Amino acid sequence: MTKTWGVKELPKTLNENQYNSLENGLLKNIFIFGEDPLGCAQNKVKVSGWLSVADFVLVQDYFMTETAKVADLILPASFPVEIGGSFTNTQKTIQVFEAEIPSKVENDSIVQLSMLLKKFGLKGFKTSKDVMNEIISMLSAELPESNRTFVYTEGQDCNRMFNYGCDVIVKRFEENFDNAMKD
Repeated sequence: MTKTWGVKELPKTLNENQYNSLENGLLKNIFIFGEDPLGCAQNKVKVSGWLSVADFVLVQDYFMTETAKVADLILPASFPVEIGGSFTNTQKTIQVFEAEIPSKVENDSIVQLSMLLKKFGLKGFKTSKDVMNEIISMLSAELPESNRTFVYTEGQDCNRMFNYGCDVIVKRFEENFDNAMKD
């Protein structure tokens, strides 16, 4: 990883609890991709507090969400079926999509992210397959299967914090469905 990423060293362990980092105001720059934590939060005051203490909030989304409305910068997102790849939502569910239709956005989500990374002097990717190829290239053949599992940290909070998995598309579908059933 050090060679691939061009860094001198990697942390010995990574046991950061992002929830605690948000609660303690340690995350100063936040990039929210395809989620609406403010709009789907069970405790909107808490989530609003997280966003208000950040120095910079960037939202890349398909719709003008409640979270996007408080962002410092909004980028248009491509739908997962437009770019393909795997997506992990705030409920820790990995969803895999194939690119099925062309993106309506001039620079799709991956190209936008790559352009941002290049501004920071980092290597970008052209497609979601490039990302997956890098991940696979760094897996050691000698690594036992038991070491290829997700591990929850001690500080992990497994309590549900967001309705709809924090996904505004699911939220809109359920709200529209409920409204259609009332009519």
